[in-house]
Amino acid sequence: MARAHRHLGGGAVLLLLAFAPPVARAADVSLDVTAEHLSATFTGDRTTEASAVTLALGFAPGDRLAVRIEVPAIRTRSSQTLLAQLGPTRRVLQALAEGNRALQRQVPGDWQTGLGDVRLEVQRDFAGGGARLFRLAAELAVKAPTADEDRGLGTGRWDARVGLLGERRFWSATLFGGAGYNRLGDPRQIELRDVPDGFVGVESEPWHELRAAAWIEGHGAVVKGSPARSALGVGVRRSGLAQWRLVGTVGLSGAEEEVGFLFGVSVSGTPEGGSGSRPAGRRR
Repeated sequence: MARAHRHLGGGAVLLLLAFAPPVARAADVSLDVTAEHLSATFTGDRTTEASAVTLALGFAPGDRLAVRIEVPAIRTRSSQTLLAQLGPTRRVLQALAEGNRALQRQVPGDWQTGLGDVRLEVQRDFAGGGARLFRLAAELAVKAPTADEDRGLGTGRWDARVGLLGERRFWSATLFGGAGYNRLGDPRQIELRDVPDGFVGVESEPWHELRAAAWIEGHGAVVKGSPARSALGVGVRRSGLAQWRLVGTVGLSGAEEEVGFLFGVSVSGTPEGGSGSRPAGRRR
């Protein structure tokens, strides 16, 4: 994923927007499976694509503490120049010396597949929650460099994020938002900037056990000289016994074109009606 990470100017992993899983009660354990895809086009016709299937295990060692571990399997590729794909053969070097501009044309690179970077998240409620109309929580996330950097599946460095999130319920609608700061490790070939991020949105329940949400999210420019990224997200999720979520995102800035999709299901876990679930919109 390192190639996608460098081109997208995102955080430690691909910027794929998803519904947050239910925060389980003490002794509860949940298992989530998500499938996601993101594609983007940048200046100069550079493109990147990435798909991932992520297995996430969540558990709650206390009433206000929740832990989540994410293990992704990734398939990704980025475009490269025809010159880079063909290599410095004698014929290619001769064409380059003759000024053949076709050698600078972007062509699809090879697909790379394997284990992605494992991510650990810890969340602690410190105000509200439960039957109250508001909730405030602190988050700490750490990304371990378990992916193969040479194959473009990860950055090969540790990353960390600290943040705050909150929500306020108004009848059938919930206003939510959050902000954080990302400490990014530098891959071998590029220097990444530590950046803040934020999101804000609203979720409503137009039908029984079915919730719809819309949000805007963004973060600073990860690579010096690149634009900051922002995106619009919309999603639908089902609560109750059979929990699932469907999310779509469209980039507003940071790329000429960016589109992402995610579908996730809860394989096991406590129904949301009895847990302190939170709405969609947080950046992963």
